Amino acid sequence: MFQNVNYDEAYVVLPFVQSGIRLKGDMTSYLQEGNLKTEIKRMRNIEVMPIHVDILMCRAIEYYFTYGHNKSIIQMLENVVGRDAINSFFARNCDHEMGRLLKNSAIYRNEDYWNQLICNSDLPKIAYNTLFDYYQLWVNGDAIDGHDRIFSQEDVSGPDLETDNNAAANSEQFYAMFPAASFALLYLTKHCGGAEIISKIALEHPCNSFDSAGNGLWLRRRALVSCANVWGPQFIIDHLDDLTDCLLDYVILKANLRVYDLRRIKMAILGFQEEDEDDELYNDQPSFSS
Repeated sequence: MFQNVNYDEAYVVLPFVQSGIRLKGDMTSYLQEGNLKTEIKRMRNIEVMPIHVDILMCRAIEYYFTYGHNKSIIQMLENVVGRDAINSFFARNCDHEMGRLLKNSAIYRNEDYWNQLICNSDLPKIAYNTLFDYYQLWVNGDAIDGHDRIFSQEDVSGPDLETDNNAAANSEQFYAMFPAASFALLYLTKHCGGAEIISKIALEHPCNSFDSAGNGLWLRRRALVSCANVWGPQFIIDHLDDLTDCLLDYVILKANLRVYDLRRIKMAILGFQEEDEDDELYNDQPSFSS
């Protein structure tokens, strides 16, 4: 019934979302899922990497969409991670219209510039095209060059230089485009929540062998919550066979669902289990299946 579980989502993300449990050595998942101001403060004594800045800038935009523009967020980021790190984010080359719009640092610091961006009459089309391109490139995998894969310890031939170069190129292109895709998802969720492209991203596993930060998985989780909020529990019920057990738990924790909705989902899960008695993947998930 359910897909295979992603390790990070099952053993890092879900315990953190459920109860705030943090494991040593992991950071990106907590930057993605934690309270933004708390996560910024925790960066004070940590070596800041570009991927951390990317995630925090995406979270800043998320904050603006949720609570309204607040320039203190970017000021806090600059104080903690340094202005040079923030400037490097704006200097990154992104050959995409949405990416070029987001390189204007004024939208993060000035509410008038932010409002001009949000009121841009072309923004719905730009946002849709951005998310569609992301889906084609990084979910369908049209952008993947060569044999981009992770080598196991048993792979006696080892990785070759061409494969390493392809993986590095894929990683660079993916992370350059991701902030634009993240913005597009936030915008379409708020203004066009029923957009089909959001459900496509929600229901398909991204090509993520080169995505060490798990940003593609993060975008999928957010798209899934968006769909559940728009279409309610029926969306989850209709696509149980497309979800891992931890994705199911995640959306139940994050989406705006009522007790009645949870009961409907539970009954649907029990119905699936009756149809396939050999499927025990979900039996150890006590929160929603017992």
